[in-house]
Amino acid sequence: AAREAAAHALLLCFTTLLALKLDGVFVSRSWWVFFIPLWLFHAAVVRYRFSLPAPLLLQNYQRIPCHSIVATPLLVAFELLLCIYLEGQGEPFLDLKLVFLPLLALEIITLVDNFRMFGALMPGHGETITDEEIWDRLPHFWVAISMVFLLAATSLMLLKLCGDAVTLGWWDLFINFGISQCFAFLVCIRWSNPMDIGGPVLIIPIVISQVLLCMRLEGTPSYARFIPVRAIFSPILLLQVVAVLFAIWRFFERLVIKLQDGIVSEGYISVSSKINELFMMVQYGSRLITWSIDEDSKEEQAHLCYTNNIGYSTFCSYPPEMVKEMPKKVLVKEVYKDFR
Repeated sequence: AAREAAAHALLLCFTTLLALKLDGVFVSRSWWVFFIPLWLFHAAVVRYRFSLPAPLLLQNYQRIPCHSIVATPLLVAFELLLCIYLEGQGEPFLDLKLVFLPLLALEIITLVDNFRMFGALMPGHGETITDEEIWDRLPHFWVAISMVFLLAATSLMLLKLCGDAVTLGWWDLFINFGISQCFAFLVCIRWSNPMDIGGPVLIIPIVISQVLLCMRLEGTPSYARFIPVRAIFSPILLLQVVAVLFAIWRFFERLVIKLQDGIVSEGYISVSSKINELFMMVQYGSRLITWSIDEDSKEEQAHLCYTNNIGYSTFCSYPPEMVKEMPKKVLVKEVYKDFR
C-alpha cells in the first residue's frame, strides 16, 4: 500500500512539474530534473506488470502477453531519448523520428500481440464454442483495433512535428486518438468492469484536456492560444489527486488495522465502508492502462486462483480482520449491495 501511494504521488509530481515547465515557470531548469519523478515511478512499480484493458485470463490460458514484458523498457527508452532531444535547445543531437521509435515499437508489438492472442483463443477447424465463450474473447480484438488507430495517430503526430505533414490539422489527430480511446473505454466498461460507473465518469476530464490542448495548438478560436498549460492539465491532475488520496487512504486503513490487531470500532467500519465505496468507483473505472502484479508472484497466483473459482466477492475490498469485526447490520448492507 505504501509503494502504491508513492507511485501515484510520483506520477502526480511529474505531471505537475511538466505542466509548470511547459507554462514557462521553470525555464532554466534541465529536463532531466523533471523526468526524475517519472523514472522513480518506474522504479516503484518495477515488480508490477504493465497491461492494457483486457479480460481476465482464461483458466487454461496463463501466458504472459509479450507487450507486458517489453513495455517498461521501451517506455523508459523513449523517455530517455525524448529528454536528450529536449536538452538540445534548438540543436537536437537526435532526430525526432529516432526518439519515437521505442514508442512506435511498443504500439506495434501490442497490436500484433493482441491479434495473435485473439487468434489463439478462437476455435480451430472443426471445433465449436458457445456464444458466451466467443464474447469473452472479443476484447483482445477490440484492443487490437484500438491500437491500430493509436499507431496511426502517433505516426501522424510524428510527421506533423517533423514538418512532413504541415497541412494536417491537430483536430485530425484528435479524431484518431479519440477513436482509439473509444475502443479502449469500450473494453474497460463492457468487459473489465461492466457494473461500475467510474469509467464513463473518467472519460469526461480526459476528453476535456484533449479538447483544450487541440484548441491551443490549432488556435481556434483565436483566444485559445492563450489558454495556460496548467488549465489544460488540470482535469488530469484532478484525477491523479483522487488516485493519490485513495492510495493514502488504503495505506492508513491497513496501518490502523495492523496497529489495533484487527479490532476496529463499528463507527470506523461504517466510515471506511462509505469511503471505500466512493474511491472504488474511481479505481475500477480508471482501468485504461494499469500495472498489475506479476503472475509469478504469490499474490498474483492467489488472485488468479480466487478469480477462477465460482463464489461471491462481496467483501473483496476489506481485509479478513475487518470483516470478522463488522456488525450484523453492516454485513447485511454489504450483502444487499452485492446482490442489487
